[in-house]
Amino acid sequence: MKFIELAVKRPVAVLSVVLMVVLMGFLALKVIPIQLTPDVRKPLLIIQTKWPGASPAEVEKEIVIPQEERLKGLEGLERMESRSRRGRSQITLEFNVNTDRNQSILLVNNRLQQVTGLPEESDEPVLRTRDTDDNPIAWFTVETRPGNSRPIRSYGDFVDDIVRDRLERVDGVALVNVYGGNESEIRVIVDPKRLAHFRMTITELNNALRGTNINLSAGEVDEGKRQYTVRT
Repeated sequence: MKFIELAVKRPVAVLSVVLMVVLMGFLALKVIPIQLTPDVRKPLLIIQTKWPGASPAEVEKEIVIPQEERLKGLEGLERMESRSRRGRSQITLEFNVNTDRNQSILLVNNRLQQVTGLPEESDEPVLRTRDTDDNPIAWFTVETRPGNSRPIRSYGDFVDDIVRDRLERVDGVALVNVYGGNESEIRVIVDPKRLAHFRMTITELNNALRGTNINLSAGEVDEGKRQYTVRT
C-alpha cells in the first residue's frame, strides 16, 4: 500500500522511471543480437602427421599414441578422435563452444613440441583448424588435355605443391585436401652379388643411404632486399 500511495503522490517520478525502463528496453532490442539459429559451432583442431611407407599399426604405435598421451587433459577439450592409415595419421580435437581458438592452437602446439621419439622418417605434424559444421564447398578435378599422353597420376606433386598452395592462400579457405596422384620417390634395387662383394649387409646399406639423405639448414644468405635459405 505504501508503494501505491507513494506512486500516487509522486506521479512525475513514477513516469520518469517508466520512461527510463522503456528507453532501456528499446536500446537493448537494438543492440542485443537475436538469432533464430544461434551460432554454436565448436572449434576443431586437426593434427596430421605423415610417415611414408608405414603400416597403420606402426603409425598408431609410433605416432598416434605418443601424441594422444601429450594431448590429454587440454583445457576445454571435449572429444579426441584419431585415425591411423597407411603412411599418415590424423587426430581430431573438439573443444567446448566457449573455448578460445587461438589459445587452443597455442596449447596444442606446445604439447606437440613435447612429443619425443617420433620416427626419423616421419614429417613434422601439421595443425589445421575447422568448425563442427564445416563441409566441402567445392570440388575440383584435374584432367589431361587432348593430345597429352602423360599419365594423370604423374601430376600429383604439381597439384600438391602448386595448386594446393595457391588455394590455401584464398581468403576464407580453411582446408584443402588433395586426393589421387603419385608422389615422387627414388627406388633402390639391391644387387645381392655386389652387396656380398663389398661385404655389406642390407642394414649397413640402409644406414648409409639414410646418412647421406639428411636435410639440414645451412643458414641464410642476404642479397639486397632478398633473403635466401640454404639447405644441404
